[in-house]
Amino acid sequence: MKLLTIFIFVLATYYRFGTACKDNRVVIINQLGPGILLTYDCYYKNPDIHAGKYTLKFNKWHDMEFQDASITFVKKTITCNFKYDKYYYDFRAYREAAFGRCGALRSYAARKDGIYFRRSYQKPWEFKFHWNVGK
Repeated sequence: MKLLTIFIFVLATYYRFGTACKDNRVVIINQLGPGILLTYDCYYKNPDIHAGKYTLKFNKWHDMEFQDASITFVKKTITCNFKYDKYYYDFRAYREAAFGRCGALRSYAARKDGIYFRRSYQKPWEFKFHWNVGK
């Protein structure tokens, strides 16, 4: 019985902290309207990585997939800057948990009235941010 308990513990540890963990995703969608391009720029912190500058056409999407560390005290964050026309907004798109998540979704949709957010494809979009107006 003791051996069975140890085996289950090792198996559960491997499943949680090993390769069985699904990637986390940040998804960005352009819902601004036909002919309006969304430009965005995202950065990872800890480690510091520039994820790239992209331009999305209407109703197109882009996703970033990554894994959290199993246990961490220095949290990875992803910060993004959305722009279209004279409007922009900088925000933190993702922050790593102290104990790694598996399969987390952070989805952002850019619309003319602001930026919408959801954590599940089964849930409706929620208004999250107003656009800032630049020059």
